[in-house]
Amino acid sequence: MKFPHVLLFISFSTWLGLCEAHHAGPHPILYVAEHGTDQGSCHDPKHPCQSLDYALRQAGKGDRVQVATGTYPVSENSLFYLFTGAIDVVGGYRADFSGKAKDKTQLTGVPANLRAALAKKGFRIIRDRKRAPSDSVTAAVNVYQRLQKPIVQGQLPCRNGFAGDFPCHNVDLVARIPLSAMSSHPTSTNDIWGFVDLNQQREYALIGLDNGIAIFDLSTPESPREVISIPGTSSIWRDIKVYQYFDHNAQRYLAYAYVTTEANQGLQIIDLNQLPDTAKVVNTLMDFKRAHNVNLSAVDPATGLATNPQTALLHIAGADTAGGVFRLYRLDDPVHPSLVATGASSGSYMHDSAGFWITAEDPRSAQCAAGQGPCHLLADFSEDSIDLWDITTPSQPKLLSQTSYAGVGYVHSGSWSQDGRYLFVQDELDEVQYGQPTTLRIFNMDDLVRPVLAGQYRGTTLAIDHNGFAVGTRYYMSNYRRGLTVLDISDPLQPTEIGYFDTFPVPAENSAQFDGAWGVYPYLPSGHILVSDIANGLFVVKVVEQNPVNPPPSTPSHSSGGTMDWLTLLFFLLAVTCHRPPVKS
Repeated sequence: MKFPHVLLFISFSTWLGLCEAHHAGPHPILYVAEHGTDQGSCHDPKHPCQSLDYALRQAGKGDRVQVATGTYPVSENSLFYLFTGAIDVVGGYRADFSGKAKDKTQLTGVPANLRAALAKKGFRIIRDRKRAPSDSVTAAVNVYQRLQKPIVQGQLPCRNGFAGDFPCHNVDLVARIPLSAMSSHPTSTNDIWGFVDLNQQREYALIGLDNGIAIFDLSTPESPREVISIPGTSSIWRDIKVYQYFDHNAQRYLAYAYVTTEANQGLQIIDLNQLPDTAKVVNTLMDFKRAHNVNLSAVDPATGLATNPQTALLHIAGADTAGGVFRLYRLDDPVHPSLVATGASSGSYMHDSAGFWITAEDPRSAQCAAGQGPCHLLADFSEDSIDLWDITTPSQPKLLSQTSYAGVGYVHSGSWSQDGRYLFVQDELDEVQYGQPTTLRIFNMDDLVRPVLAGQYRGTTLAIDHNGFAVGTRYYMSNYRRGLTVLDISDPLQPTEIGYFDTFPVPAENSAQFDGAWGVYPYLPSGHILVSDIANGLFVVKVVEQNPVNPPPSTPSHSSGGTMDWLTLLFFLLAVTCHRPPVKS
């Protein structure tokens, strides 16, 4: 991390912190004019805000900021919003915002090499010596522009703490695909999943984009090939899972991907059976319009195969029905999933889920709904608690327990240990709310009725933990600004860090903000790990334990301990305001 002074460089933090849970209705317009005042929401053209900095702190992903004619200084905080696409900032408006003016809006403090890009958006750069861009801003712009060039990066070993521009320890870069090298020209990524075609043993990456998904063939992992981009409704949120099964009539494996988004798209079902040549949407399930996540249970995430085809279920989390309670679908016909149950009786919004199968021999089976095993468990990450369900009879789900903990921020997601004795839980707002280091909680699940918080991992920075998966004795975590973090969970109650790869190299600070690594997929047979970075694209990396000792701390935030600086406080307030759905029913 080379440029510590660029505090909010290419910061998607504001939009994601503002609106992490649910957008409802059209995105608002914010107004900026020299005669305005920096207070309120900036949504009233008769009472605009005065500065770009203030307006951008109020804006969310997809919002539009209209700037009246005049001259405005541009700080490090707001510079990169002007052209990265996270927020649509447009200049050249009349002072009353009744339409476009004849003159462009003037900006100071902007490097000259951005002149052409900003002219298209109604801005003109003024070369003012008193407000010239700092050396650190100029250098950071150069790094950003280098990373955004449409060039696929190949193998770069982690040497002396870096793989090219990316800080790392014990993790090599295999390949990187920037957004600009993707055929649909997205402005951001979201979640990611992987797939191995069991007919050919060929590996693929399926990455969510703000304008759809893209599928990459990883046969040559250091040079992934884009097979196809499948368009979708514009949204910063998208989730993907893959189901695979052996078809006895076709005498081959068949596979389908399931895609949800917060936009009005329903459940998109994609036929993967023509890979490596192409893929296509074969059905769109519209019994809901929007959903935050999709997941599968009684299905091996490494292969997509059901452990028992009769018990495999697809979960929809956070749909726009019944307050976002879970929806369960059978996959007897994978192209036409059939709804078998909803969690309407719980009245609890599900943000994400994780399933586990309890055998009849497991001593916990006596706590199953039927008083004996086997039984199908569903961990429901429900904002302020972990709700544990028995869904063995999907049409009659039974709540076994509801568990929270001191210092809960937002119970986001999690993963079962391989033996099912432990549940690793990601809380997305605890670092923001309490100013604490990255915190992963571990629950002992020996008692299904009374799970116990038994351990935790504390990181070396304030970066937020987002999503993670336990694979054997390792835990792979997308850690937002810190990128990928890899933990040794040989002792599940005392995880230790064995490596990291920082996909978000500038700014230097791994602070509690919502940009960087969104998702991780660690199940490919090759050992390659897939990471999606919101601004920097698709990463293929691999753990190489050349140095088995714990890595040195990477660059921390300037905040310390349990205190919150002004920026952390800001994002906490924004997140608390917008992160939860407006109605829980």
